Amino acid sequence: MQASATNLFQALHRVAAPNAPVLRPGQMLSGSVKKLLPNNRATVSLGDKQVTAHLEASLTLGKKYLFQVQSTDEVIHLKMVSKQAGTQIEEMSELLKRLGMKATSENIRLLEQLITRNIPFRQSSLKQAAAILKNSPNAHHSLTALLHLFEKELPVRPAIVNALIARDQSQWTELLAKLEDSLLHKQSLSNTENNLLARITSMRGSGSADKGALTATLLHHVMNGNTQSFQVMKQAGVISEGTSFDRFQRLWLQWAVNQGIKLQSRESAASIQAKLMTQHLSGFPFDLTSETFSRGIMQLYQQQLSWNKTSHATLNQWMKALDALLDNPDRGVSSRLLQHQNHLEKQVFPKLFKHLPDIQAALQHFRETATLGKIPTNEQLSLLHQVRELVAATAGNQLSTEGRKTLTTFLHTLPTSPELSQRLLLQMKTTLQFAGLDDEASFLKQVLTNENIQGSQSLKSILLQAIQEQSVGKTQSERMQQLVHFLNGVQLTAHQENPQMAQMSLVFPGTLLKSRQDIHMNIEGRKNEEGGIDPEFCHVLFYLDLENLKETVIDMSIYDSKVGLTIYNHDPALLRTTANLQTELEAGLEKVGYQLTSLQIKKITETNKPSVYHGHFSERGVDYRI
Repeated sequence: MQASATNLFQALHRVAAPNAPVLRPGQMLSGSVKKLLPNNRATVSLGDKQVTAHLEASLTLGKKYLFQVQSTDEVIHLKMVSKQAGTQIEEMSELLKRLGMKATSENIRLLEQLITRNIPFRQSSLKQAAAILKNSPNAHHSLTALLHLFEKELPVRPAIVNALIARDQSQWTELLAKLEDSLLHKQSLSNTENNLLARITSMRGSGSADKGALTATLLHHVMNGNTQSFQVMKQAGVISEGTSFDRFQRLWLQWAVNQGIKLQSRESAASIQAKLMTQHLSGFPFDLTSETFSRGIMQLYQQQLSWNKTSHATLNQWMKALDALLDNPDRGVSSRLLQHQNHLEKQVFPKLFKHLPDIQAALQHFRETATLGKIPTNEQLSLLHQVRELVAATAGNQLSTEGRKTLTTFLHTLPTSPELSQRLLLQMKTTLQFAGLDDEASFLKQVLTNENIQGSQSLKSILLQAIQEQSVGKTQSERMQQLVHFLNGVQLTAHQENPQMAQMSLVFPGTLLKSRQDIHMNIEGRKNEEGGIDPEFCHVLFYLDLENLKETVIDMSIYDSKVGLTIYNHDPALLRTTANLQTELEAGLEKVGYQLTSLQIKKITETNKPSVYHGHFSERGVDYRI
């Protein structure tokens, strides 16, 4: 990013938050005495937080000190570490000596920044940070990473510092491209490297769809007893509802034998695909054809909705109330049904309208009748019954998280591509689902719930497997390790929250938009009932570096489903496109339940001063919508 665009993007997504550190015994931080109280007590200002503390020395009103937290009982006990907590070099040098550390320029800078920013630290952590700075090839980058690490109370470890530096200084787009290129030019690849290459090409959108890729995925699942492909194909209507997994597995394994394909236990999908390339494939089980598979999978994909658990539960309540109304029409039931409908018209129904356009008129007629306190007519009840069946069918087609991952994999094998907006959404989902940002959380969940431990096929897990192989050269191994550092950095900085608000900071390869620069996306807003970001009250930012428009920052504020959009760009000629753009945006947003209230296009300058957003944020619900 250029400096002006970088500063603008960071300023726009910086949510106002009080500088109120959580105090823990052993921590050191600067503070000033605001009021002296009897019995060696005082009101001490620590950042934006004022506490009543018990002091172990006489202090001067209004003066700054460096304190160490002794205990955090009913009364906080503070010990004075230094009589001065200024930021002069001499004061920093003296303080470092007191803490048993050398007064190097890097250590002075680190301590000065911690005190200036009111970031708590421990003496042991400060010494660990000093050791990292001493051995760092770039002290400036390491210092920036260490300050983030202290602020977020992350462990002071070289691996975490490397991850944060890679996240800040590297481009995902470039890292993937270089690694893909090195694998493509290698004479022979191991099974793990083949698997890695397949995962990279799918995430970059640079692979070509073919029948072999689909067949390899199916055989890989069948060999490992994974029922996901079976469940998705059944839900898509590609195979009949009465087919059992045993029969599905038996037919596919027999087909592989008939084709002369020798499968091995735990063989990767990439390795299976390499074997399929030497065969002329025919006579697929269940009379499966590319046309029927593509049609069923695309239809299932288009039926997937981005609702959360609360909306799903409300929809079930609405259907139960509708059943009661159909059985016994009266005003009370009609009123309850309307209450559920009011919520669903914001959260769910707009997403259904594009799939089931006929239900919109029926719901509107019912609303008009129920609002007047009347009982629906037989004709309206008949329409509502049809609506109930359509909505129930669509709700029943929603896939689990693992099912959606399999569906995403299938979509990459289709010979026909969806339209541009769907392709972009598909690639974003692929990145989120297969990067490996939740590998550790998934593994922990499996352990805690006593589930069978399943090896992840994410990009990060495959990279770690490949690094361990002796066939990987030094240069390639370093590229893989750099990509692992980057993924860890994205994972460490992806999510922030407090009791009221949450924030997601995401990065996507620029190949989504044929750009050589990464796409940055930030979502922030208040939490909903489930702890995620409320999609009706949130703030979404994009940073794009496009081939023709160059650097572009998109700032979208959503309040009660009303959207205010500001687009920042270096080229003022973009203003001439506003009229056509606004018409398309209004139509597109209306389809998914939002209303465009304003659209501004501004030039990126050094003096852009965006207003501070006082809102809330979450990933669920929003990424399907943008």
